[in-house]
Amino acid sequence: MKQFQFSLEHAMHWRRLRADMERAKLESLYTELRNLDGQKSLMEEEETTAHHLVKNQDSVRAQQLFALDRFSRYMSTRKEQLEGRRVELFGQIAQQQLRLISAQRDFELLEKLKVHKKEDWQTAFNKEQEDLASEVFLAKWERQCS
Repeated sequence: MKQFQFSLEHAMHWRRLRADMERAKLESLYTELRNLDGQKSLMEEEETTAHHLVKNQDSVRAQQLFALDRFSRYMSTRKEQLEGRRVELFGQIAQQQLRLISAQRDFELLEKLKVHKKEDWQTAFNKEQEDLASEVFLAKWERQCS
């Protein structure tokens, strides 16, 4: 009997690659989300530092307060933009998770089929070995009896 060969091995390989690509895309989205969170944290630190610097001066000029107010407004607008992008990313992450689940399911389906086919092949192989052993035994027995 020939060795086990799964006829859909090539398709299974491509499905594994697709699942890996979808996983990489999802990781990329999570990386972008972490970067946005990092940017937001840095902006909040900068804003806190700016407020602290102005408030801890002995004398504060109106010009400094005006600049601090404009800076705070800019930072607020920028944080809103980051939050909008963050919401978009959550939507993209949800969609990518669905694509990954689908790709993994497609791969696992072929993987299970391969396991079943190999079990069937192993059963047939074992039967063939038993039949061959029986024939050899009977041939030896007939020679001994003759």
